[in-house]
Amino acid sequence: MLIFTLILTVLAAAFMGGANAASNATNGTIVTNVTLPLDVPAPTKIDCNIPSYNWAGVNAIDDGINYLNGLKGDATLGHQPGGGWCWRYSCSYDSGIYGCNDAQEDVQVPWTGISYYASQIKKDCTFHGPVGMAIQGQAWSGEGWNIIIGLHKGEHC
Repeated sequence: MLIFTLILTVLAAAFMGGANAASNATNGTIVTNVTLPLDVPAPTKIDCNIPSYNWAGVNAIDDGINYLNGLKGDATLGHQPGGGWCWRYSCSYDSGIYGCNDAQEDVQVPWTGISYYASQIKKDCTFHGPVGMAIQGQAWSGEGWNIIIGLHKGEHC
């Protein structure tokens, strides 16, 4: 009976999205190991309810965090007049990670910094929803850029 229950747990977790679902289902550990780069400030604020974004699946976000953490160099967060520039850098199973910039010039942010901010959103803004673990939130840098986890309403991936 225990083996049957374990198999069902692993299958249910895998159905909920992501290659790391089996490890999450069996031991409940966080699959990401992300540290804050020395040249990136710690988030000054994290909001957990972003009205224009849908909730994301935790396992898909784990995959996105791991992917971004493995990239070398920096992401360029673009800009637009009036601020509010956002770009989706990772997305699967309708679960996205966005980098946004309110500054009036482009900003270079290490990929590891983006993944760290996403891991902090996950830490603070994960809840048990009706179909499994879900996450949504926004982490602010204090330097005019921020990271969002969720999926902008009307988008799919």
